[in-house]
Amino acid sequence: MISRNVIRQSLKTLASALFLLLCCSIRAFAQSPSEEQELISFKDTPLKAAIYSLGTQLGLNILFDEAVKDSEMVSIELRDTSFKKALDICLLAKKMQAAIIVEKTVIIFPDNEDNRKKYGQYEFWLLPWRPYYCPRP
Repeated sequence: MISRNVIRQSLKTLASALFLLLCCSIRAFAQSPSEEQELISFKDTPLKAAIYSLGTQLGLNILFDEAVKDSEMVSIELRDTSFKKALDICLLAKKMQAAIIVEKTVIIFPDNEDNRKKYGQYEFWLLPWRPYYCPRP
């Protein structure tokens, strides 16, 4: 038979452990969320799936031009970068561009002169260092 003192001591120990666990979880929850991610990795992933995945993380609706092939593959591994930068790197790697059709909806297309003219009425998805920066007139 277990004595009351043993039960009391066990409950005190359990209560202390639960309190510490609660404090740790609150501290982790209270830390400000960062835009930076630990690892973004795609290995031999269809380009459309990778772009769609990154776009979903950014809250974007992704559409694809008919010229974007289903068979196109991408392999990237990025550490300490944001989803936005990862999406831009995927676009650069495959010579693609995106145009913002309406708020939170973008269309992905091969980045060439014809397509830049075709989608020229929309705002392009660009970071300042993009080599194909084409400001709208």
